[in-house]
Amino acid sequence: MYHSLVQRRRWGGDRPADAKERLVDAAEACFDRLGLDRTTIDDIAREAHVSRATVYRHVRDRDELVLAVLEREAHRFAVRMGSGTAKTVDDAIVDGIVFALREVPTQPRLALLMQPGAATVIPGAWEVLYEQSLAVLGPLLEQARGALRDDLPIEEVVEWVLRTVLSLLTMPSPVERDERELRAFLRRFLVPALLAPVSR
Repeated sequence: MYHSLVQRRRWGGDRPADAKERLVDAAEACFDRLGLDRTTIDDIAREAHVSRATVYRHVRDRDELVLAVLEREAHRFAVRMGSGTAKTVDDAIVDGIVFALREVPTQPRLALLMQPGAATVIPGAWEVLYEQSLAVLGPLLEQARGALRDDLPIEEVVEWVLRTVLSLLTMPSPVERDERELRAFLRRFLVPALLAPVSR
């Protein structure tokens, strides 16, 4: 019994270089196995092979670990969303939104961010998604600066695209559209608001 407790305190005999990252790994595993609502600090401590007190030495509370897991997942997703091969900025914007609408519902952790009221249920969730998207998509949009309207800050473009995705995910349209029709819809109403007028 004593040996087993010692092993728990020693991270299962393999003390990590970054203790918080190890706790985030453990939280991620617990969320996948038990679900976000059912996961407790005790579950995370057991998964990481440490005591509850050790967890609280590295994080303030469970919400901090929830946000850390969501931040990691949002970064992975933003990288995937920004790795398309679109040749023009309008194609990239439309492709990114369509990708998000198709993929987010299949990603349980990300889907949490897109539920109505997530910003209040998970304080800081919106900021995590925005910051990770800005970190990945911001430089890509900056490279295409000449195609965007001069009066639009990159930060606001990213925010507007995210708000569009959030709206489309949480408020299903009364009009059913296949992917081709959705792309046409976005090109009619979203793209013209972001792109610089084409000189004739």
